[in-house]
Amino acid sequence: MPAQRNQTGGWAKLPVSLRAIVTGIVIALIPANVWPPLLLSLGVPAAATIEAVFLVLYLWWASGSGPPARTRGTRAFAFRSGPLSPAQWFWGIIAAFAFAATIHAAIVLLFRFVPFPAGAFRHGYDLSYIPSLPLKWIAVVISAISAGVCEETGFRGYMQRPIEQRHGAATAILVSSFFFMLLHL
Repeated sequence: MPAQRNQTGGWAKLPVSLRAIVTGIVIALIPANVWPPLLLSLGVPAAATIEAVFLVLYLWWASGSGPPARTRGTRAFAFRSGPLSPAQWFWGIIAAFAFAATIHAAIVLLFRFVPFPAGAFRHGYDLSYIPSLPLKWIAVVISAISAGVCEETGFRGYMQRPIEQRHGAATAILVSSFFFMLLHL
């Protein structure tokens, strides 16, 4: 991570990896948990609007804009701000399609060997309090966007990037993947 001026105190003395893990979890989990209380307290239309505005502001801030000025460079670095080269776009899209195909194939194979646990799959996803199907779809889409944006920013950005710079990509990916998995157990 780019060095910040006047880093003193206990936080700066902690190892980079520990700071990255704590920061990544905070950056991922706090914003990701804004949506559920909004949805439960305000209903879908108002909550979705507020969450969309919140996510735009969150991305703006996490990418290095806004206060405090002294952390802008660090936030931009962790967010991986900057344009992607054509080669990065190409290989990123190839990797995304390969990942999606692998996951879908694995799911198909898994449920050919093991019965699909439909009851367990639906446990915890009760949307019966949302009155209409279009509003349920909005809630599901906003939930997916919120989780994706916040978790990717926290785990792949704020957690993985500093570890990657210090210990290499393989170690950083293993550490961030481990904490991502731990969170989703």
